[in-house]
This record gives sequence, structure tokens and C-alpha cells, in this order.
Amino acid sequence: MAVSAAFATQAWARLGQVWLLYALAMVQAVLQATAAPAQRTFMPRLVPPAQLTAAIALNTLSSRIVMLAGPAPGHAARGPRCQPGRGLFRSPLRGRRRVPPPP
Repeated sequence: MAVSAAFATQAWARLGQVWLLYALAMVQAVLQATAAPAQRTFMPRLVPPAQLTAAIALNTLSSRIVMLAGPAPGHAARGPRCQPGRGLFRSPLRGRRRVPPPP
């Protein structure tokens, strides 16, 4: 939560420091890597063994839905005129047209 707040603060302050983004991403990855084994131990203790597979599937599904649907409110808040990723998405397609076909 603190790393997310730091990401939001640096974005709000418009610091524009790439090293800060890398440092925050590294801290977040380290914290997630250390928390993941502990989080995996909760499910078998909370759910009966017969329902464990369904509970894991539901947990995975809910996390994927949040991961995919999470950016939508941010995009709606910024408005349709601001689409910074549009050019980045299309640039590989432009480069693909320039590559000659294999022999």
C-alpha cells in the first residue's frame, strides 16, 4: 500500500524521474515476492479440501478481472483525448511492415 501511495505521489507531483519509477517497481516486486508464499498458505486453511480447487480458481479469476478492469476507471477519468499508449501499441505493427519476408 505504501509503494502504491509513493507511485501516486510521484505521479501527482510530476517528478518525471525514471530512476524513481524503477526503484518503486523494484520495491514492489520484492514485497510481492516475499508476500506470495505467505498468501498461498491461507487458502488451504480457510477452505475444506473438497473445495480447494474451486477456491483457488475463484481467487485467480477475481485477481485477473481486477488486473484487466483496473485501468478502465483511470482512463475514463483522464478522458478520451489522452491516450499515451496508443503510439506505443502501434509502433511494433509499423516495424513489422518494414521487415522483409523470410527467404
